[in-house]
Amino acid sequence: MRYIEEFRDPKAAKALLAEIARVTKPGGTVLIRTPNSRALGRAWFGTWWYANDVPRHLFLYSAKNLRVLAIRHGLEPARLTTPVKPKLVLRSLDYRLGNRGRPSKKRKLRKWLSKLYVPLAKATGRGDELFALFRKT
Repeated sequence: MRYIEEFRDPKAAKALLAEIARVTKPGGTVLIRTPNSRALGRAWFGTWWYANDVPRHLFLYSAKNLRVLAIRHGLEPARLTTPVKPKLVLRSLDYRLGNRGRPSKKRKLRKWLSKLYVPLAKATGRGDELFALFRKT
């Protein structure tokens, strides 16, 4: 299985979406789940954001550019959410600090602080993932 963010060439990701649109029946639904390039955690941690997942995730999408790409291939946006969980910010913190010992998810203060991230990311619409449903027109 290939993921849209794992293609080395953005043209290949476009070709994948074109093929998905081609084989989807009119009225059919397509789900795309991918890391959100506009995530609050990515803004905070930059290259140390855990969901960057280098070297596998090569091109990340925002809600806007994923929507534009889908529309160009005849897929109409039906629903888009940006889920967020505290574990990603904790893993990013460990990654940033080079933590090889006790993980942040086992440290009460860090775990408590990470829970503040969830409502902040939700309120700004900058969750860690894009969960997008599109309908074939």
